[in-house]
Amino acid sequence: MSLSNNVFKSNKLNEFISSYMVAKNQNERDLLWNSITTPFIEEIGTDEDNCLVTFLYRRSKADLNTQIYVDCNAVGLPLTSVSLLHSIHETDIFYLSLKLPEQLRTTYTFLKLDNQSSISENKDAVYQFYPFPEFSGGLKKIIDTVMRLHAENKVETDPRNPKKIAYYDYHDPNICFFKESILELPNATLQPSYLSDVALIKSERQKLSDEKRFFEHTISFSNTNLKDLVEYQDTPEGKDQPPKSKRTYWIYLPPHYDNKNTYPLYLFLDGSDYLNTLPIPSIFERMISNNELTPCIAVFLDYAPSRRMLEYYGDEHFTQFLTHDFMKTLREKHHLSITEDPALTTIIGLSASGLAATFAGLAYPDVFGNVIAQSASLWCRKWNDIKKWVDDYLLKNGDTVFCMEAGRYETVPTECRFEDGSTQAVSILEANKLLVAYMNQKGIRASFHEFIGGHNYICYRSIIDRLKEVYEMRIDKMNNRHKKLY
Repeated sequence: MSLSNNVFKSNKLNEFISSYMVAKNQNERDLLWNSITTPFIEEIGTDEDNCLVTFLYRRSKADLNTQIYVDCNAVGLPLTSVSLLHSIHETDIFYLSLKLPEQLRTTYTFLKLDNQSSISENKDAVYQFYPFPEFSGGLKKIIDTVMRLHAENKVETDPRNPKKIAYYDYHDPNICFFKESILELPNATLQPSYLSDVALIKSERQKLSDEKRFFEHTISFSNTNLKDLVEYQDTPEGKDQPPKSKRTYWIYLPPHYDNKNTYPLYLFLDGSDYLNTLPIPSIFERMISNNELTPCIAVFLDYAPSRRMLEYYGDEHFTQFLTHDFMKTLREKHHLSITEDPALTTIIGLSASGLAATFAGLAYPDVFGNVIAQSASLWCRKWNDIKKWVDDYLLKNGDTVFCMEAGRYETVPTECRFEDGSTQAVSILEANKLLVAYMNQKGIRASFHEFIGGHNYICYRSIIDRLKEVYEMRIDKMNNRHKKLY
């Protein structure tokens, strides 16, 4: 290779490419590539709030006719010109340099799109919720293409970045569904190190099981208000699939649990996500030990992939099941000493289940006095429907506290088409801000937090801060109630 006139904004990239191009042979280039850690992160002398981040990808022979994109919330939609890595002349290296806030924490992967392929819509794939909307416009083409690349194993983590987050099967921790690379810039909010220690989290979970403080159960819908709905009845065609008539849930009990006492309840939707990727039992053990939470009971209700969006879309039947049948099961089947005071009862969800938690808090303030919603998927309901939820709530004399959050980079409008033919395009960030502002206008206690990140689990570790906030607001609420009595 000969030296070229390549000059980059990144000083680290300039140094690396200069050395790479004068390397005498493939072995020297391999050694250079294996000696670096990516992405390159550098200060910008004239900009104290941002860093220059340079993603690097080394093409293999199989990638000769391939375009490389970075799939990262901070870059916006994948498979666009903004997320495309550029080939460096006379090398097998691709790069993309971006100016990003120094507080950013997010995840990313690389997408490999053949030059002969296109960003195309799968006519057979319909992302439809109950009873609508469905994705429309260019977003559906991008989603279809990304899903195709996953199926074709053309999605990769960054091989030179040692920081990764893995998503495991709870029942078999040796099965890993997916991995992403982690991007943490210098001033990202510190997160407890134990959250990234998979072996430690698994051992702590086993210890809880051994102490009879962590249990797995199933609930049969045949004994609930959902029993007559065909969606919850097993059919011969589904015999090789998980039964639709049952659902898994897990129960966590606090240290020194005594059923003579009454405990606050935390109900987590998307339960397996909060157990595995966000290890709530380990978090609760530490928060209770540090007096950041009072001893409490936590319940994690899992979801069925085929019904997740239907149930979490603000479905009245499913929400009634939560508030009546499921609560009854916890108290009568398991004899749990759970409070009946809504001020001590919190429902929690993320993304679609964040929408479900918000709806449950508005529809049943006599059950759920606290709501934590992380990146709630409010985009998939008409704004007028959501306002009506709030207006109906006001007639119920509720005193629910809503704690909402979303990421600075959750700004891509999701274009939807509804049953009546109308369309709506709003981002998660905008929709959550709109809802909190409307709630505050109506006198409802609602807070909004914008974290510097996107729609991913590593950002949702902020659940620790949201739990602290709700706990403190709950104490204030209880103190005010006490003052009124006396």
